[in-house]
Amino acid sequence: MCCALQKAKLSSVPIQHAVSSISFHPADPSCLVTVSSPDCHSSTAAADDSTAAAADTAAARAVQLWRLDKLWSRHELHATQLQLPADCVASCHAWAPEGLYLGCRNGAVLCMDPETSAVIGMVPSTADASAAAAGIASIAVNKDAAVVAGRAAPQLMFYSRAVQSLQDKHQAQSPANLQLVGTVTVSNQGCESICFGGPSYRDLVAHTTDGSLLLLTRPNNSS
Repeated sequence: MCCALQKAKLSSVPIQHAVSSISFHPADPSCLVTVSSPDCHSSTAAADDSTAAAADTAAARAVQLWRLDKLWSRHELHATQLQLPADCVASCHAWAPEGLYLGCRNGAVLCMDPETSAVIGMVPSTADASAAAAGIASIAVNKDAAVVAGRAAPQLMFYSRAVQSLQDKHQAQSPANLQLVGTVTVSNQGCESICFGGPSYRDLVAHTTDGSLLLLTRPNNSS
């Protein structure tokens, strides 16, 4: 039996840049994040207009945390822009209990507190030359690791999560370094996207740039 779905627009707000990815917080339906991609942002700034060019660059870098607030009979959306490190332009994101993970075009990986823009953990862009050259196309997180994929990188990179720094993230003076814990070669070229799933959320699906769809499984008793 098919049930009819009803839809209603709760709220809308104009934005000045194209959005490449969006997702709700898994545990908070009133919170969502949008990531703007420079690839889908068309510049209208003149070459000699530094103010317009700066605004255009800021729009292309935007990662925004949105709150959907209910006020009596209506809803309103309010956005706060996350302050990324100066050399980082986000290309993808994934939620985790400790914060928001961001893959960047320079190969860096960030774990940020979306409420304060504090960087909890990171992989510097210089940590892996091939990832820095290729940029990160997709990131996925489960309880074991944060996994990143690049369109020109044949290997998936598995990093430790920033769970240990969660306990004292407000007192931490510097972000924790996410450690590389393993790699898996999945393609001769690279990956477009990856996603965790399965009963224990340990199965990883990878969509490669050559059109293949791969399923990577990990036994529950493996460490």
